[in-house]
Amino acid sequence: MIKFEFSLSEKTDSVHEFDMGSLTITFDGGSITSKGKQPNQDMMIFVASSDLLCGIHELVRSKKKQYDFIGADSSYKISFKKMKKDNVELIHEGKSVGIFSGEELLASIYNAVKELHDSYSDILEGTGAAKEDLEYALNKVK
Repeated sequence: MIKFEFSLSEKTDSVHEFDMGSLTITFDGGSITSKGKQPNQDMMIFVASSDLLCGIHELVRSKKKQYDFIGADSSYKISFKKMKKDNVELIHEGKSVGIFSGEELLASIYNAVKELHDSYSDILEGTGAAKEDLEYALNKVK
């Protein structure tokens, strides 16, 4: 079991497409997060979430062997390494935190991005680029 969750750093009445937020990943045996780190590792959450979904989609569905995710405007990094039998190893701070089915990983990220999109897309302010990227990523993986 693995679950991804995106959250905004500050909840206000207005939400901008470049607002900062965090990523928390929960799995059997623990969790990792960008929240509350020193130095601050919050990321542009709407940009980062679509980047992560597209990156994992490419890793799972192609011959690509590794995907390194670095949160937009952040130093937060996690790596995903394709293993045998379509499994993917999640690596954080140079240490393996678990091996997961590629499809389970992709589905969990998709669900988290969809929840973020559904929660904020109607009130997201800005040029619309981040919303378009979210919708593109969701449609690509669907």
